[in-house]
Amino acid sequence: MLSLWDKVCEKCDYKPFFDSVCIVIQGPLHKNSLSRVERYKEIGKVIVSHWSSDDISLMDNVDMEGVDIVCTDMPLNLWNGEGPADPNRIYNKQNVYLQCITTLQGLKMANSRYVIKTRSDEYYYDIKNIYTKARMKQKLVTSNVVFRKDSVHKFHASDHLMCDKTIVMMDAFTRLKKKCEGKIKFDQKLSAEQLIILSILWARSAPADMHRSRRIMKRHVDVIRVENLGSHEWSESGKFGSCSANRDDIIHSMEEL
Repeated sequence: MLSLWDKVCEKCDYKPFFDSVCIVIQGPLHKNSLSRVERYKEIGKVIVSHWSSDDISLMDNVDMEGVDIVCTDMPLNLWNGEGPADPNRIYNKQNVYLQCITTLQGLKMANSRYVIKTRSDEYYYDIKNIYTKARMKQKLVTSNVVFRKDSVHKFHASDHLMCDKTIVMMDAFTRLKKKCEGKIKFDQKLSAEQLIILSILWARSAPADMHRSRRIMKRHVDVIRVENLGSHEWSESGKFGSCSANRDDIIHSMEEL
């Protein structure tokens, strides 16, 4: 039986997923995402971007045939954003720089029009649904995990799972890297999620106007509930969850923004 998004895809005569989208799994190697590699390969090219210090034995029992693997040395001289600003160290509040590097290294290997970025410690069985919605809406689409209301935090979409055009994501994370390395000034009071979303909006030629944040977000961003991504597990502050239906601190649709 076809899901709702599969029916939309079939009705709109979309090209096969593997012709149009890559999946970048970024971050330390983790059993959660590796357990879904075979499923992800049915949807598109899979790219695993991880650190050279990771335990590669985690991949031993996973069929990695056809999967592109990029291994990067962990950067040194990082600053966690606490205390006085340190211009001689790389900004890494909430591990934003580490996320940026593994994402960017994965994006460099993507050869599709669209890309899905997902954290390595999470999995989503029907991950293709976020791509279908991004292509249909022509917007950045993220999950609703930690997607905050505009009245609480402006420009605070989720950075856990997102999908947009590859060129947009590449431009955005390249700019974010320059910010963390001190080459572009930015407000260091912003959260990692805000820095990432503002970089993507910049890549989409959207203004970063705090007074029009809600309107700008609705025009360029959409959200998909994790409940619409099949069986899943997501992580927040080291704790894992499987459903957000009853949470009132995150949005479930853009109307709630």
